[in-house]
Amino acid sequence: MTIETTYFLGIDNSFRLEYGATTDKKTPLSITNHTYWNLNGEGSGSIAPETLQVFADRYTPTDVSLIPTGHVLPVEGTIFDYRQPILLSARLNSSDPQMLWHRGLDENFVLNGAYGEKPRPAAILADPRSGRALRISTTEPGMIAYTGNSLDGAFVGPSEKTYRQTNGIALETGAFPDALHHPNFPSIILTPADGYHSTTVWDFGTIEKQ
Repeated sequence: MTIETTYFLGIDNSFRLEYGATTDKKTPLSITNHTYWNLNGEGSGSIAPETLQVFADRYTPTDVSLIPTGHVLPVEGTIFDYRQPILLSARLNSSDPQMLWHRGLDENFVLNGAYGEKPRPAAILADPRSGRALRISTTEPGMIAYTGNSLDGAFVGPSEKTYRQTNGIALETGAFPDALHHPNFPSIILTPADGYHSTTVWDFGTIEKQ
C-alpha cells in the first residue's frame, strides 16, 4: 500500500490535511490525525472551560472493554448530545458508564451528512478565555472526541509543564473504530480497484465570527 499525505496552509487561517492511498492487495485501511487542541495555549491547563459542538445525531457506544458494540445510537437524551455548544466542564465528571469506562470523553460520533464527497461540518471548539474558535470539517464518516484520559504527567511540553488528563482534546476524524468487525459500519476495506482519498480542514478564527 502507498499512502500520500499532503498539508495545505491557507491564507484564510485554514489548515487542510489530505490523505491518498492505493493498494496492490485487498487490505483494511483506517488512518487519522491525533492532534491535541487547547485553544487557551499550550501548558495553560485543562480544556474544561472550552465549549464543544459536534454535528452528529448518533454515536457508536462501547462495552466495558472499550470495544464498540456495533450499535449506532441517537445522542438525544444522553451526555453525548453535543449538537449545541456544551461547556466541557459540565460533562467531564459525569458518572455515565461510558465516561467511567473511558475515564473521560472518548466517543466516536457519526457525523451528519454524506461522507466521502466534500468536507462537511464536524465540530466547533471554542474558548471563552482566549476568544479563539476552531471549526473542523471532513469527508470522513466519524470523529472521535478524546480528552487525553491517559495523560498522567509523564510528558513535558515546551512550556516545561507536564501534560495531564483534560489538558488537551483530540478531535480525530476517520473511520469508525473496529469497523472491520461490524458490517453495519462504513467499510474500511481498500482494494486495488479503489482509490482512497480523505480531507479534513481546520479553520481558525474567533468566537465573534460564529
